[in-house]
Amino acid sequence: MLALLFSVLDGVSTPAEQASAPAKRKEIDMSVATEKITEIQDQVRDLVARIQEPVVHGFQAVATKVEDRLPELHIPDLGEKLPTAEQLTDARDKVAEKLADLREQLTEAVATATEPVRRQFVTEPAAKTTTKATTKPAAKASTKTAAKATKVKAA
Repeated sequence: MLALLFSVLDGVSTPAEQASAPAKRKEIDMSVATEKITEIQDQVRDLVARIQEPVVHGFQAVATKVEDRLPELHIPDLGEKLPTAEQLTDARDKVAEKLADLREQLTEAVATATEPVRRQFVTEPAAKTTTKATTKPAAKASTKTAAKATKVKAA
């Protein structure tokens, strides 16, 4: 992570260096950082995808071998005490949604906390001249809430 930060900051110069630099001074291309982050995310996704099939296959192999060797037990009311696969999936989805919300809050908090420093060396992109429908934050939040409500009703 520090290497990524240093590689991004490598192109940053002090005001004195900027004053003495030629007209074609090197500017930081933030897309480099975005590309690195995307590359790392892709590597993690590829790793998970490669591991997933062997793990599932391993569980299937163990279940197949153990199935014939285990005695059949009838425990009264066990089905009522254990959660169903659907209940477990719903619980997992709720946890994933909460984690996504926390990740979003963390990202916004870090962006806000680092804004004074970022303003010193990161220029905001120029406003685009194309007309595009914008969504007000309140409308965006209500849309997100409505989507969550629809998801809950569907379950």
